[in-house]
Amino acid sequence: MNRAPKEFELRINPNLGQAGAVMYAADLTEEYADYNKGDVSDPTTLGG
Repeated sequence: MNRAPKEFELRINPNLGQAGAVMYAADLTEEYADYNKGDVSDPTTLGG
């Protein structure tokens, strides 16, 4: 299975004329989920 690199560099030059773009990104790694899981009825258990 091919996996995307963990990091990448994105360069944008806004002086190249008229154009539009949309970029969607998410960090849904297991570490991120572990950091943010908790009981929503008790905000003190939530990460971040």
